[in-house]
Amino acid sequence: MDLEVNRRATARLSIRPLIQSDKQDLLEIYSDPEVVKHWNMHPVNEMSDVETLVTEANDGMASGKSLTMAVVELSTGKLIGLLLMFNLFESSKRCEIGYALNQRYWGKGYMTEALTEFVHILFQQLGLRRLEADVDPENAGSVGTLLNVGFKREGLLRSRWEFGGQVKDSEIYGLINANLPQ
Repeated sequence: MDLEVNRRATARLSIRPLIQSDKQDLLEIYSDPEVVKHWNMHPVNEMSDVETLVTEANDGMASGKSLTMAVVELSTGKLIGLLLMFNLFESSKRCEIGYALNQRYWGKGYMTEALTEFVHILFQQLGLRRLEADVDPENAGSVGTLLNVGFKREGLLRSRWEFGGQVKDSEIYGLINANLPQ
């Protein structure tokens, strides 16, 4: 699938592909244990690890398998978050989504604003029918964001993940593109 996506803007944000100069802001996000604890990953503390993540994101876009977009605050030009599309099943017109936001920007509606625009990109520009999100039920902020954007809770997968010696459940949320045949 062609994942060439143009820059988009909302009232407060720009949604665009990652660029090399984003690395320091990405390190700030990925090094925060509170941001990554629901991602089943350890905080990233080395710039070389961030460079690997950027390379993987760009490779995923080039191959048509995934899409990573930067969430940039328009007033400052600072990258404050990420939007991710992965596990694309092109024949079924569905994928999984994920996101992360710098902790300093939590609780201000930034991710709801960004994710709403990302949903439009995935539905309108890429022609997807269904979006899915796999969420730690303890991540109330993420659950609230998904509900604000229109996702519906579809089920609970018990004992789905193990990370750092803890077994975690998963809640699955879905959003259907009402403009495509079901």
